[in-house]
Order: sequence, then structure tokens, then C-alpha cells
Amino acid sequence: MTIRRIHRVPGGEGNAGCNGRFHILIVADDETRAQNARSVCERLLKKTSADNVDYQLVTFAGLGDATTRAGAVEKACIADMIVVAAQVAAPPNELCTWVEAWLTRQRQPDQALVALIDGTEPGARESNLILAYLERVAVFARMAFFALRVVAPAKAKPFAEALQERANYRSACLEEALHYKPKPRWDVKNE
Repeated sequence: MTIRRIHRVPGGEGNAGCNGRFHILIVADDETRAQNARSVCERLLKKTSADNVDYQLVTFAGLGDATTRAGAVEKACIADMIVVAAQVAAPPNELCTWVEAWLTRQRQPDQALVALIDGTEPGARESNLILAYLERVAVFARMAFFALRVVAPAKAKPFAEALQERANYRSACLEEALHYKPKPRWDVKNE
């Protein structure tokens, strides 16, 4: 798969969105989730020929600052893909204020909005609030929308502890094999 720019943005080659780079803006509720979203993007892009990728990371708390929010609006306008990574029940006010600001600006054509929502089971009403909001934003902005639920795996036991549990467990099949006494097939007498 190859990711390449197939459209021109008004303003020509000098526009930041047309410099041959693939711009990804990640907006997350905390720094850890932003880094996790970046690693997801990197794994996906590893299978493509996109080697010229520009990542920008912003947290929801950062969007509360007017200067950071203005910078994030500019970055969103030139981004090819905007990733929102969150573990919140509903979109916070900082996110909504930022979205309203960049929706009114001229944006890149063919942008994609990606929602990475984690920590909830599919169908949970809480996560559906933020997904519904982001989907409405994508429809309004005529953007492609992709949603992915990331359910955190249960915390694994340390290897030694798990191995010890397995060593102590005997299934019915194992018990039968351990106590199996084969029947003699030939009538051989040892005298």
C-alpha cells in the first residue's frame, strides 16, 4: 500500500500540506495515550511506503490554553489525518472548543478523522457519546471517519507465577495418563 498526495491544495507547492509529508495530528486526553496512538499509527504506516510522516501531539489539557489551541487549529488545517485518542465518557469542553475553531477554517481536502477509544467494552453507552460526536464532526466536515475501540488486556500474571499454576493443575486427561496401566498383549510368563 502506498500513501501519497493525489490532490493539490490552493496555494501551490508552498503550502505546508503539499510538501510531500504526511501530517498526522494526535489529540489525546493524556500524554501516555498520545504516545500509544502514535505507536498505533507507526505500526499501520510501517506496512506502507510512507516514510516522510510528521506527527504532532496535543493533549486535551493543552487545548485549554489559548496559544496551544490556536497552534492545534493550524496543525489540524494542514493535517492529512487527525487522531483523537481518549478514555472519556463524553467529549470534554476543550475538545469541542478546538473542533469548532478548526471546522470554520479552510482545511486540507481528503482529511481523515480517526477515533481511538479505549477502556470500554463495545456497546457501552459512555463511549458511544464521544464516538457519536466525532462521527457528526466527520460528516459535517466531509471527512473520512474511522473508529477503533481498544480494550485494554487484563493484567497478565508474572511468568513464574503462571508457570507454577500450570504445574500444579492436573486435568482429567493428565490424571488418566499418569495412572494408566497397560494390559499385556501377549500371554508371556516370566518364570
